[in-house]
Amino acid sequence: MVIIPFGAIAAEAAVENYPLLRTETEKFLQSVKLVFLVGWVMLRAEPAKYEINYKNGTGPTKEEIEAALGNCLNQVDSLKDGLGKYAGLLYKSLRCRTLAQRVDLLLKAKEQAERIASATYPEFSSNLLLEVGNWLYQVGRYEEAIDSYDKALAIKDDDPVAWNNRGSSLGNLSGYQEAIASYDKALAIKDDFPEAWSNRGIALGNLSRYQEAIASYDKALAIKDDDPVAWNNRGSSLGNLSRYQEAIASYDKALAIKDDFLGAWNNRGNALADLGRYQEAINSYDTALAIKEDYPKAWINRGGVLSKLGCYEEAIASYDKALKIKPDDADAWSMRGLALSRLGRYDEALANHDEALKLQQEFPLWWANQGIVLARAERYEEALASCDKAIELQPNDESGYYGKACCYALQGDSYMAIENLQQAINLNPHRCQREAKTNPDFDSLRADNRFQALMQEKTD
Repeated sequence: MVIIPFGAIAAEAAVENYPLLRTETEKFLQSVKLVFLVGWVMLRAEPAKYEINYKNGTGPTKEEIEAALGNCLNQVDSLKDGLGKYAGLLYKSLRCRTLAQRVDLLLKAKEQAERIASATYPEFSSNLLLEVGNWLYQVGRYEEAIDSYDKALAIKDDDPVAWNNRGSSLGNLSGYQEAIASYDKALAIKDDFPEAWSNRGIALGNLSRYQEAIASYDKALAIKDDDPVAWNNRGSSLGNLSRYQEAIASYDKALAIKDDFLGAWNNRGNALADLGRYQEAINSYDTALAIKEDYPKAWINRGGVLSKLGCYEEAIASYDKALKIKPDDADAWSMRGLALSRLGRYDEALANHDEALKLQQEFPLWWANQGIVLARAERYEEALASCDKAIELQPNDESGYYGKACCYALQGDSYMAIENLQQAINLNPHRCQREAKTNPDFDSLRADNRFQALMQEKTD
């Protein structure tokens, strides 16, 4: 619509002594000429995410094209309300220096879409609202994205993509039950929609409904079996059911499709560690780190396995690697503290837990881990108080009860140790039974029939 008339005007303006245009208008058109020739191809691309490579010869540089686009998009605010302004605001948002500026432009684009939208043109109108919703989703403005999806669906309620994307936004706001309802709407319209099945699996997993999650992933993979993310997530759900061998098989499927999938290598390592195959687990983490050395999660998990092997100095070195990459990783600080406590370096260990608590003051696990370190240092009263703080913060989290079980076991009170371990297992059997099985803090209870019964429940 624009390129042809622009070409005609440019041709007229090029005729000598034929002042068709005002000087300032002619200068502006010259400054944006590259937009009409090639720049329109880059309008939807973020400058940081594309490069220009000419197969034959050379052409305008990326910087020249972006300068022309900038001159053009600087005029967006002066446009009248309508489709042109809507599109201009979207494209301009990709070239903002700050997230706040980008969000501001996207919200203005949303306002334009709402002005333009009309039930008279349902397909066109719903697509406008769907698109701006997707852009808002990308910048983490999930509530505004949901509002856009709702407005799109109010015009045209049989769009499975809008229902699916609405579900993803709800999931990012921890509205997992509502998200599942949205995915179900999408699937009622389009049953062979693998993304919706896979996303539904994620929401179910977040609700600890792992068996149902696996069934959803199986549906997705029956439609599209080359999705490494679905295989990886399926493996995570299997792992949460302690079906580690099957989980590893799922991770292997993901890695056969995408062999540089960091998350799958890391999760595979976790499953191997849960099976006690520690050297293989370390190999998995090392493979992830060979792909991407600055991957703190793999360094932390590697440190955890080294700690289980009693290699505490090496574990601390792994945590140091993680903290060099991400100094504000509370998990690394807490795990490092636990490893230091195994070496009897209690003051350093507690200092590490102070760092974790500075970062996440309300997180119960860090309080429970601090309690365990205090108990190892034989400061039992303070230890129990720290674990009680974890329970106070989140009564339905197992960490405080597990920590108290460790504290009582270390001071020789088997009755209270068993009582608290039972409560922890009631809240999270998979994690607590797995950890207690190899935790030296419970060595005094190994021969106790009650402890053995609690460990046996893991395989029932």
